[in-house]
Amino acid sequence: RGPIVAELMNAPMLLQLRYAGPADTLWRLTGVEIFDLSGPIAVGADIGGRLVSPQIRGSIKADGARLESAVTGTVIERIQAQGRFAGPRLILSQISGSTPGGGSITGSGSVDFTGGQPGLDLSFNASRARLLDRDDVAATATGPLSIRSSGSGGTITGKLRLNSGRFTLGRASAAASV
Repeated sequence: RGPIVAELMNAPMLLQLRYAGPADTLWRLTGVEIFDLSGPIAVGADIGGRLVSPQIRGSIKADGARLESAVTGTVIERIQAQGRFAGPRLILSQISGSTPGGGSITGSGSVDFTGGQPGLDLSFNASRARLLDRDDVAATATGPLSIRSSGSGGTITGKLRLNSGRFTLGRASAAASV
């Protein structure tokens, strides 16, 4: 990072964000490419402080959103999520959605925007959720799952029970072409 980036990260800011529309419009601004978020979302936020330590007040709500990963084949539909911003964090009080085949996922957690790279601390409970669905591997599982990241890497942990799975040797996957 050069001196201009350091100055921008530490410059005072005052922003207002009011948005109700397709999530993919805002999602593209995050730079996250491992999965796509689409469907209706509403955000109202007042942002002050500095980029390295933003002070955010407001809320976010998704009603019928969809998350899809070309890498893992994961699809979560009919996402309902509700959260509020508190200082540099987004507190997600509830997240729920359904996966193909009748599975579901529920959870909560937080996203910390301190330092300019979002950190994740999310906990979910999967119930017969299809978490992997590629042409070479698929898995439907039940149990607790946690996602933690400091913005430059992270971990996915859980104590999942495999309800069903499939692994095919020698078949090209969608992820190989990504």
